[in-house]
Amino acid sequence: MRILKYIAIASAVLSLSACSDEPDVGNSPYPATELIADAPVVTGHIIEVIEDDRVMMVVEGITKQEALEIDYQSYELPMATFFSNGTRFEGAFKAGDKVVVWKFEEGPDLAGVVADRIVLLEE
Repeated sequence: MRILKYIAIASAVLSLSACSDEPDVGNSPYPATELIADAPVVTGHIIEVIEDDRVMMVVEGITKQEALEIDYQSYELPMATFFSNGTRFEGAFKAGDKVVVWKFEEGPDLAGVVADRIVLLEE
């Protein structure tokens, strides 16, 4: 009878541990994978980074070569302008880099938006 009691307790513990909400990383030395399901606002090439103002201009649908040749002050097609929220870029981004950008606020305006997350896709 005692053995049945221990088996019942052990099976209850195992079933409860299998139902936990924590990620199952097992014995992996790596942290659990972070899943980001929010769609980015812009995926494009940087045409200009102004370090002092912590701002970058991003254009979708152009090549790296086009991004390097565009003068942002005279560019007339749609361009997204993103500010960092107090974080300095410190040379991490430059003209021609392909990036994905998420922003804090929702809405159609892409001028002067504070970037929530900027990910470098390719240099």
